[in-house]
Parts: sequence; C-alpha cells; structure tokens
Amino acid sequence: MIVQNEMYSIDQRKMKQGIEKKQIYFDGKTPIPVSLTPFLIDKCKYDHLVSKSELVLEAMETFLRIYIEYEDIQKHFPELSVFRELSKVKPEYKYWIHLARFDVTETIDGSFKLMETNCDCPGAILWVSYIKQIYEDLDIFKEISSKYEINAQATDDPRLFIKSLIDVYKEVTGKNQDPNIGFLSSEYHPVLTDLDLLEKLAASMGLSAKHIPIQKLQSVENLPGWDNKPLQMAFHKFDAFIDENDQFKYCLYEESVSEVEEYWNGLKNNQFIYVNSFPSAMVAENKRILYLLKDKHIQSFFSEKQKEAIDMLIPETFSLTSQKLDQVKEVINNKDQYVLKRVIDTRGRGVILGKFCPADLWSKHVNQAIDKPFIIQKYIDQSKKIIINPNVDPTQISVYQSLALYLIKGKASGLLCRSSIDPITNVGKRGAVQPAYIISEREI
Repeated sequence: MIVQNEMYSIDQRKMKQGIEKKQIYFDGKTPIPVSLTPFLIDKCKYDHLVSKSELVLEAMETFLRIYIEYEDIQKHFPELSVFRELSKVKPEYKYWIHLARFDVTETIDGSFKLMETNCDCPGAILWVSYIKQIYEDLDIFKEISSKYEINAQATDDPRLFIKSLIDVYKEVTGKNQDPNIGFLSSEYHPVLTDLDLLEKLAASMGLSAKHIPIQKLQSVENLPGWDNKPLQMAFHKFDAFIDENDQFKYCLYEESVSEVEEYWNGLKNNQFIYVNSFPSAMVAENKRILYLLKDKHIQSFFSEKQKEAIDMLIPETFSLTSQKLDQVKEVINNKDQYVLKRVIDTRGRGVILGKFCPADLWSKHVNQAIDKPFIIQKYIDQSKKIIINPNVDPTQISVYQSLALYLIKGKASGLLCRSSIDPITNVGKRGAVQPAYIISEREI
C-alpha cells in the first residue's frame, strides 16, 4: 500500500541522496536501502540486553584462552586443522575480540536471543552514525525527538572505531604517536564494506591510512607498507568459508602465501599490530562456540553471572553426529523448529530455515550435515513488523527484523537494525537498514 504522506516521499528522497553522497555502499558499490521507520528500543530493555551481551563476551574471551591451551577443546573445531597454528596466535593486547557484532533476534515475548557472534571482521559499523546523521536532518525525526528522549550511543561518534585502533597501538607499543593504519582486504573473495569509508574518515582525522589489498603491500625498509609508509596498525577484513573438503578457508590468498609475501613476512615477524586476533576471527566467529559456551565442563571456567547470561541469550544449539541419530530424527521430523547453519560463512549464506524448506529437501540437508561443519539452532519465532519501504514513493511492507549490537573492547557501543521480507535478515538478501534509537519517555 502506498503511504499517503508527501513528507515521507520527500524525506525518502533526501535519505537516498544522503546515502549516495556519503557513499554508504554495501560491499563498496551498492547504495544501501534505508527505511524511514526507525527501530526504537526502551533504554531499560536495551541496558538489559547490553549487560547480558557483555557478560557473554567476557565468557568468550575466557573460552579463547582455554582453546589455545587445551587440545581437547581444539578438537571441537576439526575444520580449523589447516589453520590451527594461526588460530592459536596470542595477541599482545587485552581484548582478543576487539570488535564484535552480536546479531540478536527479539522473540514474540520480547526477550532477546543471540543468533551469531560475528567476531571476525563485522561490517557496517560506520553505517550506525552516518545513517543517523542523515536521518536526523529529516522532518520525520522531529516527530520522534519531540515525543521521546533520545539516549546517546558511543557509535554516534563515527571516529570511535578508529580511535580504538589507535588506543590498541599505543597500548602495545607504549608509543604516543599515531600509527600508519592499513584497512586490509584481499583480492581473493574480497569483502569491502566500510573500508573506503574508514580510509576517508581517517584522512579527515589527520591520520596516515589506506584501504589496500594485502596483495598490493610493498616493502618499505623491509617492512610491509605503501607509498614509503610502513604498516603499523591493521584492521583485517577477509572473507572465510568452508571448502569442499570441509576445511576452513581463510581468504588471505588463493593458492599459497607467496601471493601475499610482504604481508605474511610482516605477520610472522610481528612487524605490525592487527585486529581482530586470529583466535577471534577463527574460533569466536565459529558458530560452534554457541553450543560450547553451554557445555557444563567449559562452564566451570565461567562466573555464575556469565553462565546465567549465556543460558538467557543463547538459544538451543548443537551439532549433528552419527552417535546421536535420535536427535537427527527429531530435527527432521520437526523441521519448523530448527535452523541449519554452516559453522563459518557470511552474509546469510549457508543458512537453511526448516520452516521455509520443503520436507524432502530439509531431510536431505540435515542428513548431509551429520558429522559435518554445521550446527542446528532452535528457530526463534518473531512477530513481523510494518515499516516504510525504502523507495522514493514509499510503500508499507511487512518485514522480519534483527538487531546488530556492536561491542568494542568489551563494551556495547551501538545498535543497528536490519530488516527484510526474507526471514534471513541480511542487506544482501532483499534487506534494508532502519535507524536505531534508544529511547526514554519524555517527562511531561
């Protein structure tokens, strides 16, 4: 249905123009669609989500330290065998998971469930502030801000993440100077969201920074770098997937490290600092961690508050094994209650919702996943929402929503809402973004 409001049409046009002007692109080339309908969350409800999420993240930090020490824990991740040694490299800084984006679903009863941890190279962190900057110049925002008290989020300052990189560099080196920052991608399976924006933002902050594929790094005084500038601080943004041999494929290179010689030598010789750490990118990112955090033996390493938060936030999650065929049968016979996910993948790939899959095809997928790098997760039912469709002439559409909670150095920092007519809410899957605000009722 067409929304009969001229203000919406004007505001939607301004929003689209603002997105294109700021070059807020999905994967560096496609302007992201943004709905005029904001996602509003009460401050008390948000604070509760934050407190539980930070406790889960603390437990994940502990888990990574357990992982690198104990082989019996490492055996839970057979797909990491090729990259095992890299997955155990200790970083020199406190928060091994420097940047995370918890993907959270709100259930019908109003509680939250953590669906994915996103601890490799979570994208769209600059979208949070940039979209709000555009949105807050629109007439529709005046209506919202007149009705509610808007609470600040740390990510309202777009410089937050870059400042955090500088802090890590100074923490590790003890130097007070700002580093040369590389926003590193790969020419093999490139993922580019944020990187050009980060380069421009860093330049506006007076920093020496560049978005560069690691294949293009040069030798600068026997150090990896560019334009006679040695790389000192790096943000890694590399794709990853499970290959045909059921092994984790980290997209640094296609065939061998010789393709990225300058980068690889610098990495081996500790010539630059980087985030996220490899344990974060390979282990905390892996969806197996969701059921391992609930393992009774592993939980002996956690505090009572951490265990309570894990039990509250993480839905039932498990792997399918040939030793538990009754469990396989249960999943096949009750397909509407389960989701099948590949343990490593991005952008909604490798996710099959039983509720939306024909029974024969679901049975086939489930049987193929036995003893393979997949997890089963309890399907979380949610109420669809009506939002303004992000078109120049807006229409109303019914969508699924998910929240992206960003956490930097152990602390929740900002919120983004993604919505889609597809139950897998990803911008790459017919999705859109909604500006997210933490609100309090205004006192009259």
